[in-house]
Amino acid sequence: MITLGIIGVVAALTMPSLMANYRKKVYVTQLKRVVNVLSNNFKYILANENIDDLCNSSVVVSCKDTDISFPGIPSVVSISIDIDQEKYAKFFNLTEVSENTKFKQSLNDISGISTNNMGYILADGSFISFASDSASGFIYTDVNGEKAPNVWGLDRYILDFGPNGTIPYYNGFYSEFVNELFKAGSYEEINSGCKNIVNSNDSSNALSSLYCFYYIVKQGWEMKY
Repeated sequence: MITLGIIGVVAALTMPSLMANYRKKVYVTQLKRVVNVLSNNFKYILANENIDDLCNSSVVVSCKDTDISFPGIPSVVSISIDIDQEKYAKFFNLTEVSENTKFKQSLNDISGISTNNMGYILADGSFISFASDSASGFIYTDVNGEKAPNVWGLDRYILDFGPNGTIPYYNGFYSEFVNELFKAGSYEEINSGCKNIVNSNDSSNALSSLYCFYYIVKQGWEMKY
């Protein structure tokens, strides 16, 4: 009886941690699937229109070069691509996210990123929305659709993409920023930052989830925060 009691106590202590780690693996699997789908969609557009630069695509409104600098980080010229969401959705026969979803309601809460309040459903049930105007070049996604937890850094992310359709945009500023942090050995800085994003779940700080996305990719598609 004592042995069974000890086993029960150990199970009670370890089960929450095991479940949390399992859920993280599920979110990462879903995130990777969304990234693959979006990347393949871009590749299809490039091949179908016989081009090698999304800036020349019929689904793109405009492209612009943005020179971004940050203290301690080399200046980087990033290309921001404004996707026409309706044309993109028609290209891949996507259904628009309904108005009463938490995803649709959250679009206006993302600080500094305009999406024209439009979102679409991928075949796997995940939600996506392309940023536009001054914040073009970003994709907002909820990798498991309307299902809980709807938390930034867990199942909600901001992604970025380049003119050749790569996700993430390895030649962009945010990639350089994360690379510099890794070079400096600032793993704990990113780790604690992503934990704070998850705990606060603040849409006004949603763009920071892009760093968590890069962190996951850098760690071999593992969520270590």
